[in-house]
Amino acid sequence: MVRTDQGGLRRKSLGDDAVILTALYYASAVTFVGAAAALRWAMPSVLEGTPFLAFYPAVVAAAMLGGFGPGVVATVGSILCYALWFDPTPAHPFRHDVVDWIRIATFGAGSVGVSFLARLQHVARAHERRQASELMEINQTLEQRVEERTAEAERRAEELRALAAELARTEEREQRRLAQWLHDDLQQLLVATKMQIALTQSAIQEPGLRDLLQKASRLIDESIGQSRSLTAELTPPILYQSGLVPGLEQLAQWVEEKHRLHVSVETRTDVTPENQEAAVVLFSATRELLFNVVKHSGVNEARVTLSEKEGKVRLTVEDDGAGFDPVLVRDGAKAGFGLLNIRERLHSIGGDIQFRSAPGKGTCVTLIAPAGLGKGQPRC
Repeated sequence: MVRTDQGGLRRKSLGDDAVILTALYYASAVTFVGAAAALRWAMPSVLEGTPFLAFYPAVVAAAMLGGFGPGVVATVGSILCYALWFDPTPAHPFRHDVVDWIRIATFGAGSVGVSFLARLQHVARAHERRQASELMEINQTLEQRVEERTAEAERRAEELRALAAELARTEEREQRRLAQWLHDDLQQLLVATKMQIALTQSAIQEPGLRDLLQKASRLIDESIGQSRSLTAELTPPILYQSGLVPGLEQLAQWVEEKHRLHVSVETRTDVTPENQEAAVVLFSATRELLFNVVKHSGVNEARVTLSEKEGKVRLTVEDDGAGFDPVLVRDGAKAGFGLLNIRERLHSIGGDIQFRSAPGKGTCVTLIAPAGLGKGQPRC
């Protein structure tokens, strides 16, 4: 198979075009001289005193159009036309007096000078075109590199977002597995152990042993409480068994018991997320936001509202505490890892997060996720 040198063909084509264009320039010079001669012939009485007046425009036009070479051709052609056709002594066309020779020399020198200046102008313009072409090529190269690097950065950012989402899902799966084990295995084992201690305690009459068993029973009660608290802090099984609303209600109860923050849960619709992942994301985000209320708001009350609008679940978390500048959070300057993680998780399921706050005026954060059926209006 014969490979075609496209670069060589292109250079050959450009060379052919240059030859044709040069020939046109010279042909134009001859045409201009012919037109000047025709004008000189048509107006002998007007142009008799200045025999080269009609030829100056021809030389200038040829030089400006084609440069030095066509200008010189027009100059020589003009002198020949004057000598052969407009000479006052046609029998001896090249025999002139001093005045005629001065006219011819002046015309020739001026025309050559004009042609030279035109040449310089052509060179300058060609240099400008080359510079413009080089700058355009450099600009295109830079734009292409910027586009490539931007695309690469966007691709890597998308990969990082996908990785972060997958890591969060893995973390939630492990938390769910651990919470399920705590609830189904460890807590049941602790309850059974407590029952066995109670049976043993009822069968023993020795006061010292009964006291030891009583202490062991209290330790098991404490272990059961810690296990339940850890289960709620990880992921409550009720979230998967009964849904988002019961999970939020249990979360509110746990936060109040653990952190002394009263959380009211209000459901304005029977809407539920269209998949379990959305419910888990909303639950985890709500938990993180309530932790922020505990740490930063300086109040002991918060409100959680679940509603639906335009096919989206809208879950709001409000407080009347210290507030913050939402611009800093949107720009990422003051957003902690928790808020950034919430934002990325919501984006990964087609959701979003919105902030409304001001220093000293409380905070309202709205979580948005895909919805199922139901009607309602958001709180803020």
